[in-house]
Amino acid sequence: MESGQCFHGLVNPADFGSLLVCRLVHTREVPYLMHAPLRLLLRLGEEEGVYPCSLISHRYRPALFHDPSRSVYSMFKDVLGPRQGMIPRLRECTITLEQGSGQISVSIARKRHPDLGALLRLYSPDTDGVLAIGGELCQFADAHLVAKETPGNGNGSGQQQVGLETALFSAKTVSKPT
Repeated sequence: MESGQCFHGLVNPADFGSLLVCRLVHTREVPYLMHAPLRLLLRLGEEEGVYPCSLISHRYRPALFHDPSRSVYSMFKDVLGPRQGMIPRLRECTITLEQGSGQISVSIARKRHPDLGALLRLYSPDTDGVLAIGGELCQFADAHLVAKETPGNGNGSGQQQVGLETALFSAKTVSKPT
């Protein structure tokens, strides 16, 4: 992943091949780190004005996300049930949103199709045709969705952009008889 940051004076250019970058995260951000690490990294970059993510940690920064039970990830917990609320991820899978039509496209490399089959077998019939899937950073997307959350009942804000990390699909179109 490329970063728009200047490394002048920070790192010897000869060390770029063995460079490992680590970020400090708040305890409140750990659920987001486990469910959607790209969402957290892109949001950190947006906060610090660096795309896609800042490579320098600030120890005393405020938490970016607050209460996971009041966010979009509370939906995933209901869908994923016994799998500890983790969103299944596919390597070499990108999820994009076409800005004009609003269609979601999921591209999966041919060699990852068996992985998709294994993922689909994890879902039980009681999920009512709902599928949650996580992908990788889409390199060809014009931009990436960055969601801001505010504590309490404040409204979050975001921009209309095209890169997604996770998607929740529902095939349920009719209600079950009671």
